[in-house]
Amino acid sequence: MTSTHVPTDCDLDVECIVSITTNNGLIVFDRKVEVNTRYFICAQSNASAIEREWFTEKFNSISSCSNGFVIDTIPPKSGHVFVKNNKGFLTSRTDVMVHWDAFADNIYADDFGYPASIKEYYISCGNCYFIPLKSNSK
Repeated sequence: MTSTHVPTDCDLDVECIVSITTNNGLIVFDRKVEVNTRYFICAQSNASAIEREWFTEKFNSISSCSNGFVIDTIPPKSGHVFVKNNKGFLTSRTDVMVHWDAFADNIYADDFGYPASIKEYYISCGNCYFIPLKSNSK
């Protein structure tokens, strides 16, 4: 979907890209979508009951859409990274203080519920592992 509503009939809804019915929950989209465009995955299911050997499992109906996703092919605009140091040397063996700002993206992650325009940054210490960092600036 290109908006957040569950369509009654995908063929009649211009915002519906594709409609797939499944019994196992797995779907594959066979249509090409445009990059750098926000899309929503919407799901609808009637109330149902599954008969088990000793009991019946009941499921309520659902009708809901995701908060959206984008297939983003444009990298963020670079910013500035500063590593706190003393005359070019780190002052701690266990901690590194890193500050970054002015990074920006053409897709605004705050539209998806993230606190900043870029969801997260990664830094590398040496060449052995990555540490996810949450952004604290817009």
